[in-house]
Amino acid sequence: MIGEQIASFRKQKGLTQEQLGDMLGVSNRTVSKWEAGASLPGADMIPDIAAALGVSLDALFGVQTAPDQENLTDLVRETIRSELTKILPRAVQEAVGHLSGGSTPARRQLTVVCKDGHGVRSINMAGEAFLNGPETYAGVPDRWLVNVKEPEGKTVTVGDYDSREEAEEVLKAIRDAYSGRYAVIEL
Repeated sequence: MIGEQIASFRKQKGLTQEQLGDMLGVSNRTVSKWEAGASLPGADMIPDIAAALGVSLDALFGVQTAPDQENLTDLVRETIRSELTKILPRAVQEAVGHLSGGSTPARRQLTVVCKDGHGVRSINMAGEAFLNGPETYAGVPDRWLVNVKEPEGKTVTVGDYDSREEAEEVLKAIRDAYSGRYAVIEL
């Protein structure tokens, strides 16, 4: 669906695939693949595509009514997750499966990439993730913390969040990534 939207807005703006690709720093073949539905643009590209085409994110996603900010955020998160689900599992699961003899290892490196300023966390996850809160974290009161227990027993805080719901969503994503045997998860 997003590919059709990109093609439609690109044509309305009078741009060729090559011109749009140059604006975004990708090849015209990449733009062609997006428009044909053969691949999806990376989540980090979505705002740049919307800006290059002069449209809002909701227009780019084909949302007809003006959604509230929370619904649009959910839509972007779901797009990111679905893209990761398509790209990561096959290659990562095969690699981890070969290395571990097909069983789930007791300890696995999981890299968590946070888009909200928390940066990149690389942890040795032993399969246990949980949340704490509300508590004061880094001098800020009423934060919900997502924590991961490493095999050595050390607890690592992956992120802190405004609400329990937001923290639970991140916790679920981390647990899903671990049980799905991903090596990297982007939140």
